[in-house]
Formats: sequence, C-alpha cells, structure tokens
Amino acid sequence: MAGKKARPPHTSPFQFAASTLSSTAGLSNLTSYMPLITQFNPTLAARLPKTHELLLASQLVAHDSVSRIVLHGSRGPANRPRRDSDIDLSLVVNSDDLAKSSDKEALLASVLQMTSDHWQGSVECDLAAVFDQNGCGLKCMTRESFDPMLCSNTIDCMGIFKTTHGFNGFVTGCQIDCRKMYPLMTIWTKQE
Repeated sequence: MAGKKARPPHTSPFQFAASTLSSTAGLSNLTSYMPLITQFNPTLAARLPKTHELLLASQLVAHDSVSRIVLHGSRGPANRPRRDSDIDLSLVVNSDDLAKSSDKEALLASVLQMTSDHWQGSVECDLAAVFDQNGCGLKCMTRESFDPMLCSNTIDCMGIFKTTHGFNGFVTGCQIDCRKMYPLMTIWTKQE
C-alpha cells in the first residue's frame, strides 16, 4: 500500500506505532520503553506463585523512567486475594528524570500509559506512578513492613499520580498515610 511504512522484523506493533507517531507528531515520550519484564525478584515466585504467574502472563513493561516496581495490596505479601482482586503496582519514577522534565504531568501520564497499554493480565491492574517529593529517596518502599526509623513523616509523604476510573492527575491533600500500603514487595528493579 502506497505511503504506508512496513513494520521492521523484531519490532512489536507498539514500538512500530510509537516510532511512527514520534517521527510524524513529535511524541518522543512514546518511544521511551523497556522490554517485556520477565525477570522478577526471586522472592515473588517463592512466596506468591499465583501472583508471579499472573504477572508473567500480563505482558508487563515499564517506561524507561521507572526505577522499580512495588507490589502491594491483596495480591502482594498480604496474600489475601479474592478471585476478582486486582494487582496493585506502584511504579517508582526516577527523581532525576522527573526533575529534568519540563512537563512532569505528561511524563507521569506516559509512565502509566506505557504499562496500562501493554497490560494483558487476566485481572485488572491498579497502577500509581509514585515519586519522591521530600528528598527521602522513598526508602519506605524498599521494606516489606513499616520501619519508623526510615520514615518520620508518613502522611502525604510521597508524590502520587494516577489515571484510573475517570481520575487523571496528582493525588494531593488526601491525607494518605504510607503505613497503610504495607506489606509490600519490590518485584522489579531497573538494571543500569
């Protein structure tokens, strides 16, 4: 067909569409991608084999600005899911990338969009892009259970951006207590 670009071999339809869009519409943030995540924290498979299987089948990918992925909720270490329980994932955004971005909202939206566009899990995925807004490095999200020595300010202590159920934007002023997200588990860390 005249005027239509052929998809190169070994290129996913998303990568091809993103590169086509970015070259024609200047949407370079769509081409920032990571390959399919298939290597998880070994503790995940050992402790939560069903969640591990769900994640392997889900086509999970992360934007290049995601430094780690944290699992929490009923399919996380709490391990009390109902059959229809979603998977709660926090995508921890690299502070340097966020600081360099001229449009933080667009960057955070693209972080969530990348993962949600690829998600093919048999259950819904509840995503949040989280970021350090207090200079603490989000150490609280590196431990399975709350450690008061790591975190003195537990209310609205981290930045949260969500796009879900008709809500798009920063979650602010909600008095969110980070202690309620426990237990949690880092399931993937970006290798530099």
